Amino acid sequence: MNIIRDIKKFYKKHYILTCFINIFYKYITYFLCVLYLIWFPIYIIKTNNLHTFSNENITN
Repeated sequence: MNIIRDIKKFYKKHYILTCFINIFYKYITYFLCVLYLIWFPIYIIKTNNLHTFSNENITN
């Protein structure tokens, strides 16, 4: 239980830092995930490299 007590002490001493970390993990990571989900299909369509992700061989 010492770990929980130490975490509570740290949270009370560094409230701004913990709030920033909380906001970072809640919102910025979601934003980056959505951005990646939007970017990836556009990248595939523009470069026409779908075969590299599906491991298929292209024969002309």
